[in-house]
Amino acid sequence: MNSDANSLFKVLKNQAFYFRSQNDLAQVLFEATNRLQKIVQDQNMSFQEHIDQFQSAVDVVIQIARFVPVYPSLVDAVLKGKNLERDKATKN
Repeated sequence: MNSDANSLFKVLKNQAFYFRSQNDLAQVLFEATNRLQKIVQDQNMSFQEHIDQFQSAVDVVIQIARFVPVYPSLVDAVLKGKNLERDKATKN
């Protein structure tokens, strides 16, 4: 468990350094999400290693997403596009 925590810390630290060097938070989140989507299990990787790598990438995306501002006008536009009203929409 300790080695998992250390590896996650290294991933977060590297991503945070990269994240701080960027001006566009939405772009950083987009790139982290792309990296998450491109994770594949190769032949030499155990299932547990694959899951750990995936979970680390998810944790990075969650950490970055905390800093990205949510603009009410964009939320309203998305809701309108899905024929939903703000007061009737639920957070999942």
